[in-house]
Amino acid sequence: MGSRKCSDKRCHVLPEFTLRATYRFPAWFAAKLVYISMANSTSGPSFGISVQRIVPHHSPTLLQSIAYGDLCSIQRAFSSGLATPNDIASSDGRTLLHFALGFRQCHISEFLLKAGANVHLQVNDELSPLVSAWMIILHDTPQNMVRTEDLQALFPQTEEVVEAFSFPMIHQIALGFKKTDLEQYLRYSTDDINAKDAIGWTALFWALVRQDEATALTLIRFNADVNVSMAFGTVLNRGPLGTNWRDQASPRHLIHAFLPRCAHPTLFQLLVDAGVDVTLRNAKEQTALHLATEKLDGEVYLPIFRGLPFDVNSRNYLGRTPLHIAAFKNPRSFRWLLDNGADVEAVDVDGDTPLLASVGSDFFTRQAFQCLLEHGANYLHRNNLGESVLHKAASLWRGLDTWDFDGLRALDILTTARLRGLDVNWRDIEGRTAMQVLRARVLMSPSERYRDMLAQWYEDEFYEDPNIYFTPSSHPQHPFDPQMLAQFEEAFQQLLDSVAEHNEAESICGSDDDLFFDCHEEQGCEHADLP
Repeated sequence: MGSRKCSDKRCHVLPEFTLRATYRFPAWFAAKLVYISMANSTSGPSFGISVQRIVPHHSPTLLQSIAYGDLCSIQRAFSSGLATPNDIASSDGRTLLHFALGFRQCHISEFLLKAGANVHLQVNDELSPLVSAWMIILHDTPQNMVRTEDLQALFPQTEEVVEAFSFPMIHQIALGFKKTDLEQYLRYSTDDINAKDAIGWTALFWALVRQDEATALTLIRFNADVNVSMAFGTVLNRGPLGTNWRDQASPRHLIHAFLPRCAHPTLFQLLVDAGVDVTLRNAKEQTALHLATEKLDGEVYLPIFRGLPFDVNSRNYLGRTPLHIAAFKNPRSFRWLLDNGADVEAVDVDGDTPLLASVGSDFFTRQAFQCLLEHGANYLHRNNLGESVLHKAASLWRGLDTWDFDGLRALDILTTARLRGLDVNWRDIEGRTAMQVLRARVLMSPSERYRDMLAQWYEDEFYEDPNIYFTPSSHPQHPFDPQMLAQFEEAFQQLLDSVAEHNEAESICGSDDDLFFDCHEEQGCEHADLP
């Protein structure tokens, strides 16, 4: 006899599933995006379709309102039709909810959600708002800028979160989604110990990011790979106006992902003890020493490298050594690098030495300059563009709020150093003297000055082209302060006069090394202080 077919609906339960898709019309046809969702759950099947508006960029005024938590201004923009909750920026695929999360504005996020913001909307490889929110929640460390309970109230822990991240079981246990003992689970099986989630992170990397030393130690004891290659994205603490989750320089190894974001020497020592390879390079040819020099307190972290097979003069894709990086971004690393054989005359692809790099930096200090000189740095060196120390000093004028105070301080350092042998009439490859460089910068528009500053800041960062995210249309245009310009021009002229005066004195009295090193008598060559 054949079996009877069951007519009960319970016998015909379809498996639960969710399908989401987007279609973006060609720009020449319509600035629209179609969002389609299909799902089957215990409550029955569902189908949804919506059309979202694509805008060239979000209004700078609206973004400023989000940044400052000005809910009234946002409500007015919505009521007047100037914006909708799901407007998508064509440049990067982000909605206003992405920005509210980026600025850590919980009450703005709550308003947008009630207004109909789609937490699953994902365009151009940008993280969905749901994943972005949980990236913040899961980074539950003392450094968090918001209380994660507030975000969890808006984005509760559901299976959708696990699904969005594609968390393997070991991630769910390590992150607390499953109430299972991690060590007991690993004793049963370690098959997924190096598994990666949807953004390319292993359970060990999550533990490191969360500064969860106990979980990290357990994973390492069960042989989690500390040298695993990671298709790694950057989503947090990159600034809400410049955050794209996918790092174009991937893949990288765990150590390269760890050092820029995990300022925790105990965890670094844990990786070193577990055999992490500090000679590995990322796609920008940076070693662990480059990254540690750039981001971390050199006095705390760099001694951990002692005894490891590192090259203190290794070069990244721009030809920069760790000393270049320290000169430009982190003077706290100077002393250790110089004491361990860093080459003060190494030149990068632009022909800049660490000394030239330091002059153009916001972190230029008297002690750092003195240390470089005392270790034999040649301040007469000119780079491939023909720029001298004086040209670099002229480029310190930015006309942007308080940044020019750093430039004034740098000019004072150079003036009191009594530099001999420089020529105020030296010209770069464009035929400009240092004074002409300054004049040209004064004539730059505010947006040009801002973009120039960002290009300098980000040329060795994660993004190759900062203009994609930082544009004149998305940032207020600040005219410079004429009084600040007058102070800067006066200080720069004093520097040029000082150079000319010392050159004249040398031509009359001859060389006197004691005169040149008078400035060194003020302070010894100790570690460089922060500005």
